Amino acid sequence: MTMEKKYSIGEFAKLTGITERTLPHYDQIQLRIHRTWTSGV
Repeated sequence: MTMEKKYSIGEFAKLTGITERTLPHYDQIQLRIHRTWTSGV
C-alpha cells in the first residue's frame, strides 16, 4: 500500500522552485510536472 503525501501550493512551490502564481497556470493548461525523488541510497 502506497501513501501519497499531499502538498499545499506553497509547499510544492518551495520544493520545486516554481512560483505559487505559476502553478495554477500550469494546471489550467494541463501541464503536468513529473519529478523523480530518490533517497540517494
